Amino acid sequence: SLAARADAGGRMRSLAISAISSTALIKASTRVLQAIAAM
Repeated sequence: SLAARADAGGRMRSLAISAISSTALIKASTRVLQAIAAM
């Protein structure tokens, strides 16, 4: 059905957003760790 397809699309979008934000967090934290190590 159309509603199920829209629900699946929303779920995929939220998964993609969470994956992108988690990778951004990992990059930011590694940058912070590198800055601390450089001190």
